[in-house]
Amino acid sequence: MVLGLSRMCNIAFVLGRHINEPFVEGGGKVTYLVAKALSEIGIQTYLVKINYLLPGERFYIARTNLRSLGSGPLDELELKVGLFSQDYVLNKIFGSIASNLIELVTSPLLLTKLIKRISHRERNICIFIGNSSKLGGVLLSQFFKRSAENMTKILAIYRREEILRHTSRVVRPNVLFTTSRELLIRTSKLIDGLADRIAFSYPPLLPEDICGVSHTRKLPLLLYMGRVTNQRFPLHSLKHIVINLKKTTREALLVIIFPSESTSIEWLRSAKELISKLDAKNRVFLIPKTLDNNEKKSILSKASVFLFPSKGVAAIEPPLTVIESLAHGQYLVTTGDNSTRELVYSGVGQQLKNFEELDVEECLNMSNRLNQKISRWAHEAFAFKRLVHSLKDVVSQN
Repeated sequence: MVLGLSRMCNIAFVLGRHINEPFVEGGGKVTYLVAKALSEIGIQTYLVKINYLLPGERFYIARTNLRSLGSGPLDELELKVGLFSQDYVLNKIFGSIASNLIELVTSPLLLTKLIKRISHRERNICIFIGNSSKLGGVLLSQFFKRSAENMTKILAIYRREEILRHTSRVVRPNVLFTTSRELLIRTSKLIDGLADRIAFSYPPLLPEDICGVSHTRKLPLLLYMGRVTNQRFPLHSLKHIVINLKKTTREALLVIIFPSESTSIEWLRSAKELISKLDAKNRVFLIPKTLDNNEKKSILSKASVFLFPSKGVAAIEPPLTVIESLAHGQYLVTTGDNSTRELVYSGVGQQLKNFEELDVEECLNMSNRLNQKISRWAHEAFAFKRLVHSLKDVVSQN
């Protein structure tokens, strides 16, 4: 526990959704890590999370789960919405709208259960609103408005589209918390009295995420991991990658791993047709699967180059898969979108206007030369301790 800090903040609430669900959603994972960091500072922290129907589960409206409430510095309160799957909420407009409406109705019930369990004597409160409906944060702040002597509202800005949302103005936060320097700069230009200050920390990696990282010589393997649509992985970029891959003298391979969700079906069909037309079935492998941690570490340890051709909006900037690939020493080739541009400036990869310019041989050579340097840089830049220090600074100054 940090002396002095606990007197300033007795209790913290962290609100998020899609936490510990099958399709890893970057905002959900980082929101969990924020809760973990606040608890490590020494603040009693409650992670209030909203999750959705799992594959194979029967439909239900909603249910709550109080997990070991009051047993430690980090407690979890879960609301499970059983009307929709995570896939439906993430990928369908109606699912997204309907889930927000359900949260609007059920959040007060969830928070009432939590509030009944805690002491009304808590006077110094921190509320961190992550990738969740902003209503929960507003309700909590209103509840404690009269009794709290000091309240710090922190609103996460995980991606650029959140800067312009009107919900940010409804929350009226003290602090805006960004996950990249590019977001920090964009937010500072548009803040216009929205908050008192802006904080920054990259999405962190836990030691268990990167333990066993190997610096042995890697295979001539180009990798992409993440969700696929024609915005996330444009088919014209795939075409140029495959054409340039076939130009190499080495037997280089391309592996694309993505969750099997509704939006990937059409992309997968078109990608297979393209690969067949380019006669590259023996060089390109499409794997529609959500990997477990061991499978992910295995492929990350083998690949030399990580490709990020995205032109769409990721769940968080920079994406977690990009961060994990750098921690394993992969050379990054990117369009620069989703705050990946600033990573390249650190000498860990290159930015291309389009993937017609891709020189596979050069990228493989750069990877062999720099993989240990890239890994060391990533371990320091994305260390969990950086998130802890950033949050400690935020709480101590408010």
